[in-house]
Amino acid sequence: MEIKWHKRAIRQLRKISDRTIQTRIREAVKRELPNWRNSQNVKALTNHQYPYRLRVGNWRVFLPRITADAFFGLRR
Repeated sequence: MEIKWHKRAIRQLRKISDRTIQTRIREAVKRELPNWRNSQNVKALTNHQYPYRLRVGNWRVFLPRITADAFFGLRR
């Protein structure tokens, strides 16, 4: 699976001052998204702008779509 970050998500990730959190988010995305159907941290959302989200500690990675190519944004 190829993972593509939105430009906005990249900027948001860079704004996080704690480098360990940045690394945790990147590693969680690489680890969880290829096997997202079996992941306990990926949840389908209802009545939300994005259909899925990945939880990484206190952070949420919102996933506009999960297909062969994954696109997503980041929010705390």
